[in-house]
Amino acid sequence: RPDAPATAHAWPRSLPADTIEGVAAGVYHAQLEYWFKRFGPKRFLLTSTDAYEEDTQRVVKDVSHFLTGSAELASPARHPSNIDSIKVFGGMSSDARTKLGRFYQPHNSKLLHLLTHQTQVTFSPSVKQLGVQGWIAGG
Repeated sequence: RPDAPATAHAWPRSLPADTIEGVAAGVYHAQLEYWFKRFGPKRFLLTSTDAYEEDTQRVVKDVSHFLTGSAELASPARHPSNIDSIKVFGGMSSDARTKLGRFYQPHNSKLLHLLTHQTQVTFSPSVKQLGVQGWIAGG
């Protein structure tokens, strides 16, 4: 459709177009299932801001190795000073965080199931360290 958002092709047809740009953007399992089918899971490296914040050096080396075949870096990776600017829950009220967590819980459970059963995807540092379990628990 000419009026569909640019990302509409990445979503199951059953999702209404007006939800794609908003809340549905956090339904990662649906997006990943689509892209894994389209390009094959071995072409993906997945990480998270949690993993990046906890071990910036490791994640940058993993990305370098995935893209170039070498984990050698010309200089140490720097932890960004503005990482809080990309965190979703940063300025959110406790009530909103709780409601959003409840909404996403079943979707994040599907995401964790997808990732733990996906043997061809590269993770940095690991599926467990992505932090999805914390999202399910409301953390």
